[in-house]
Amino acid sequence: MIISMRPHATREEIDYVCERIREFGHKVHSIEGEERVVIGVIGVGDVTACLESLEATPGVERAMRISAPYKFVSKEFKQDRSRIRVNGSEIGGDEFVVMLKHLNHEVTHAAAHAKRVAEKIRTTLNDPVLFAGHQYQTTPSIGVSLFHGTDQTADELLKHADVALYCAKNAGRNRVCFFDPSMQEALDSRAELEADLWEALREGQFSLFYQLQVGCNDHVHCAEGLLRWSCPKRGLVGPNDFIPLAEETGLIVPIGYWVLETACKQLKAWEAGAVTRHIQISVNISSRQFHQPDFVEQVRSLVESTGIAPARLKLELTESIVFKDIEDTVEKMRALKAIGVGLSMDDFGTGFSSLSYLVQLPFEQLKIDQSFVHNMTATPANSIVVETIINLARNLGLDVIAEGVETEEQHALLTRHGCPSFQGFLFGHPVPAAEFEKMLSVRDEITVPK
Repeated sequence: MIISMRPHATREEIDYVCERIREFGHKVHSIEGEERVVIGVIGVGDVTACLESLEATPGVERAMRISAPYKFVSKEFKQDRSRIRVNGSEIGGDEFVVMLKHLNHEVTHAAAHAKRVAEKIRTTLNDPVLFAGHQYQTTPSIGVSLFHGTDQTADELLKHADVALYCAKNAGRNRVCFFDPSMQEALDSRAELEADLWEALREGQFSLFYQLQVGCNDHVHCAEGLLRWSCPKRGLVGPNDFIPLAEETGLIVPIGYWVLETACKQLKAWEAGAVTRHIQISVNISSRQFHQPDFVEQVRSLVESTGIAPARLKLELTESIVFKDIEDTVEKMRALKAIGVGLSMDDFGTGFSSLSYLVQLPFEQLKIDQSFVHNMTATPANSIVVETIINLARNLGLDVIAEGVETEEQHALLTRHGCPSFQGFLFGHPVPAAEFEKMLSVRDEITVPK
C-alpha cells in the first residue's frame, strides 16, 4: 500500500497518514517469536521540486503520478519469491517507509536479504520518470533498521531507519545505509556540538587569533585572523572540529559576520599603535557567507561604521567559492574591490581553476596551498607546481604568498623560486591579539632563519 499526500496537504490528509503510521506501528508490536522485520525509510531527492514544477496540474493528480514508481516497487516485491510483504507509507514530501516481514530469524541472513531488496528498490527508483511531457530523474537514498526481537518500539525503529537515511544522504546520496548504534552516538554528538555553537555565539566564546605573514625582507605586513572557540566544557576548540558543522547548519553566516566585525574593530584599535598601524588583517570567507545576497553591503557597512582604511582588510576566498557561481562571484568581487578591500585566492592549486576566469577576477594575491609547500622538498613535481604558481602570479601582476611554511628548507626553496611572502609555524603560531602586539613590540622586524 502506498499513501500519497499532496505537498500542501490539509489537516485531515496529514491525520490520515499519521493514522496509517500508527497502524504500521501496531503491526510491528504484534510480531511473534524470532521473526525478523526490516524497516526502511526511502528518501527520494527532487520529488518536491518535481511536484512544484507541475503547477498547472491538480495537486492530487501530481501526487498520484509522482507515486507511480513507488507503486511499481510495492507490486514488484509483493511478487518476490521470498513472499516478503511490503507496506509503504509516505511520511514526508520526499520520504517513504517500507516494512519487510517474514525474514530469516538469523540476523546476518536477514540483513543480507534486506540489502538485496533495498538495492533493487534503489536501482528501480534511479530510472527516469516520464510524466506531463517531462522526464525527471530522482536520487534515492535508503536507511535500513532491523528489528531484533528486543523491546524496541515502532518509534525507535523508525528513528533508527531515519538516522541511517541521514547517513546515506550525507555520504553522497544514491546509496543504502544500515543503522548502527554508533550512528546515533555520532548524531547525538553532532546535535550537542550544534547546541554548544549556538551558545558560543550568544555568550561570546569565540575569539580571533593572529598569525604573522612576512615578506622577503622579514617585515611583518599582514596577520591572518583565525577563528578559535574557547568552550567552557570542551576547552580550546580548533576550527577543523566545528567549522564543517557550522557550514552545514548555516551557523557559519552569523559566525562569519562576527569574524569580519571583530577584524574591523581590531584594525581600528591597531591604528593607534606605532608597530601595528601598518598591519593588514586577512580573514577567510565561507561559501555560504559570500553568496548571501547582502554580503557586499555587510562589508561596506562594517568598513564605514568602524572607520578603517578598507585596503587594510583582506578577504580570502577559496577556489570552490569563486567558481561555484561565477556570475555572482564576479559581480560581488568587483563591488568589493570598489569598496577598497583586498582580495586573495586561498588554497590556490587545489581546485580546478580556469585561467580565463582568473584573468577576469580582481584578485590581488594568490595563496599557495600548504599541501604543495609541505611536499615541495620531497618531490620535484610539487616544487615545479609551486614555481609555476609563483611565475603565473608574477606574470599576471599578482602578489603571491605561501602558507604552511614550517622548515628552513621550505623557506629557502620558496625564496629561490621568487616567492615574496610567507606564512607558517616557522615564523610564528597563531596567538591572541594582545600576544601578537607584544611580539611586534619587541622587534622592529621579524628575524627569519636563513
